[in-house]
Amino acid sequence: MWRFVFLLLLLASFGVHGARWWVDTFTLYTFGGGTDSGIFITLFGINGKSGEIELDNLDNNFEAGHKDMFFIETPDIGTLCRVRIRSDGRHPAHPWNLQKIDIYPEGSTDPFTFTCHCWLQEGHLEETINNINLPPSMANQGGCSP
Repeated sequence: MWRFVFLLLLLASFGVHGARWWVDTFTLYTFGGGTDSGIFITLFGINGKSGEIELDNLDNNFEAGHKDMFFIETPDIGTLCRVRIRSDGRHPAHPWNLQKIDIYPEGSTDPFTFTCHCWLQEGHLEETINNINLPPSMANQGGCSP
């Protein structure tokens, strides 16, 4: 068994190093605005994109008027440009009213803010958000082109 553990640790040290992010979602406080469906995110950066990642933790997420926080890891995608958010529609009678998403690179206090004000519901389960507010630390860099 110890040989297997050693091999895994050795292989991990040669792996591609990625990025870590805090993702905060804000559900609008509207009647029926929360959902119990699965919510997934894809991050797009100047060096590529992440795979689709389910946003989940031990809390009851995506309730009306709530802020939910998630920690995710991705490959190194570079500067963040846009996001895609998707509902699996598992509870079609419960659409999700997403206000915005704040995404912080690990160790940063300046978020990339993606405003949405959109409903993810049956027939429209995916939203690509291009309207980004850059963190103040990047304001003079002109953003990025996806």
